[in-house]
Amino acid sequence: MVPTSYHQAISQIMDAVLVEEPTSILDVGVGFGKYGLLCREALDVAAARYERRDWRVRIDGIEVCARYRNPVHDHVYNTVHYGEVGTILDRLPVYDLVLLVDVLEHLEPDRGQELLRRLLAHAGRAVVVSTPIFPSTQGAYLGNVHETHRSRWSALNFASLDAAYSTVPTPDGGAQLIKIFPHCTARQANPADAVWDAVEEPIRSLRIGVALPHHGLTGGMKALLGMSTALRARGHSVTLAYRGQSGEPVLPSWADAVGTETVLVPPDRPWGPHLGHCDVVLAGWVSQLPELAAGPAPVLYWEQGHEALFGEMPPEQQTGTRRQLEQAYGSPVALAAVSPVVAAILHTRYGRTSIVVPPGVDAQAFHPGPPAARPTVLLVGDPRLRFKGFDVALRVLQRAWDQGCRFQVRWICQSPPTVRGVSFPLHCVVHPAQRDLPGHYRDASLLLFTSWYEGFGLPPLEAMASGVPVVATQCGGISSYAQAGVNALLAEPGDVDSLAAAVARLLTDERARALLALRGRQTAETMAWAAAAAALEPALLRVAGHRHAQQNALSARG
Repeated sequence: MVPTSYHQAISQIMDAVLVEEPTSILDVGVGFGKYGLLCREALDVAAARYERRDWRVRIDGIEVCARYRNPVHDHVYNTVHYGEVGTILDRLPVYDLVLLVDVLEHLEPDRGQELLRRLLAHAGRAVVVSTPIFPSTQGAYLGNVHETHRSRWSALNFASLDAAYSTVPTPDGGAQLIKIFPHCTARQANPADAVWDAVEEPIRSLRIGVALPHHGLTGGMKALLGMSTALRARGHSVTLAYRGQSGEPVLPSWADAVGTETVLVPPDRPWGPHLGHCDVVLAGWVSQLPELAAGPAPVLYWEQGHEALFGEMPPEQQTGTRRQLEQAYGSPVALAAVSPVVAAILHTRYGRTSIVVPPGVDAQAFHPGPPAARPTVLLVGDPRLRFKGFDVALRVLQRAWDQGCRFQVRWICQSPPTVRGVSFPLHCVVHPAQRDLPGHYRDASLLLFTSWYEGFGLPPLEAMASGVPVVATQCGGISSYAQAGVNALLAEPGDVDSLAAAVARLLTDERARALLALRGRQTAETMAWAAAAAALEPALLRVAGHRHAQQNALSARG
């Protein structure tokens, strides 16, 4: 008997294989040989090469458990090596493709990361990985201790690699598919990165253009408008620009940000002429970069993170999206990042240097109030965004309810969620006015924030400013301000048991709630918008001054 892997993921894994058109494959963790058999059929038999002597694709495998050997191993594979992958890999060649299907969860995180790095050295085109979103609790299986589940993986675990990420629903939560690409040869240095080596500019008033990307209510848009308002408060002239139809407002209906000027850019017109008077332009979205870079004003892009930056993209869009992002981040535009994790991804995947400038919070609007009248857990975010982890949040809350906790849940969201099979009372507040948002925070006993990854993660900071304790996942950007056991209770993404225990503790321990609320408020007070604008200001001055210095140098040579 041999264990098997998700059958639901077969077609997506095979699509990931076939698009690379491999002539050689290494299958690590062969099992009974399902993927060797499927690859042989798709790559040789489908081309009418029926006989073994006619096969052109080399398919090798590594299997730690020699007892799993069966006729599929002997017939389908060119060679199956039995034993520990670490002792076998170094003597193997480079293959077009390496498969690692349902293996990572059997390794400790450090061993898994090391294995991925070693496999990339043997992959000419890509390593294709599959691992469960929620690995079951499993020890030795069929007498094989290597079948023990030892780790849980998410997109954030692949952030230091050039990876594309997607998921496949399954009855127990889903399979994650990750295609990891070997690093290309060293990229040429982007000339815009030289700005961070330039001499710091003296403080002066700037004419700043802000290219708004859309009107949606997102954390990114809230941060962009909050920064614009704070920069204006520091004495800079701010022009808010938006590309839309005639008569369309520049500012979204939910916003209260005020600039010295607003400009509507017609859909068929370039940004440049409308922002050419600015000393520097603050870009609002990555797709704007190639066009803005061609305009007359220097550009700074404040990257706040998005699904594709973390690698999450539909399989059918991965090739095109990766190409577009490579082009956009390769534009001669200076980069700032909202957190160290975003800065690290920009460096790893695109060879770019960026400075870290976290966003802020309105610590006057978001302030503490009286304790919640009823035990209330607050959720904040769009249920349509998978990476926000609301499926995890609902599991956590149901687990806490089943363990005897009693509470109500309020979900602040952009669209009505579909929720079934929960026992606790749930009230959804859809698209509330932003002026009412601080009151919703103050009415909560705690915020539950369960993202798989975040560039920054604004709701926990808003909760802290409101004197509301936070239970959250260690989702990357939140590490900029959240400290486990100090100002928040944190757990690994997807760890339902630990998150439920944290929720239960805060609902029953008044002293713990009060201590986290106090420390969270102290954290938020250091991250007001004035501080965020003061941190971004030197970057804007450098970008504006660097372009001016370049122009002077060209004039002198002329």
